[in-house]
Amino acid sequence: MMKTASNSFHSARPVWIAGMADTMNVGAGFLAEFLPASGKTTLRLTSAGRFRFFVNGVFVAHGPERSAHGHARVEEWELSLFLKDGANHIAIEVVAPRVNTFYTIDEPGFLLPAPAADMDLGIRCLFGGSAKKAT
Repeated sequence: MMKTASNSFHSARPVWIAGMADTMNVGAGFLAEFLPASGKTTLRLTSAGRFRFFVNGVFVAHGPERSAHGHARVEEWELSLFLKDGANHIAIEVVAPRVNTFYTIDEPGFLLPAPAADMDLGIRCLFGGSAKKAT
């Protein structure tokens, strides 16, 4: 069944390490702290290369699924099982190889986090440089 993308996804912007989008074999770590809204809390992610993410130190998932050249699969998770009262943390590790293989493609590095509309996800880069909007 096809899901309709929310406005939060359409307004999401990719982030990456300043000046490193075209560099081969880059790894980056991103951290976000947020207060959960009442009800269902979802997160959508996609990236160039591979990612894995954690909520409050618990591994949740890895991805994205493979897709055709020029496309990226957006995956969605419901996070309520991993949340606690008060501040919560999402940690995302991304590796962007920028190498053509049968599994990865040579494309600029990016991470596209798309939180639920009522979830303020201020994301910052922990290692690899400073996060900025990808160009």
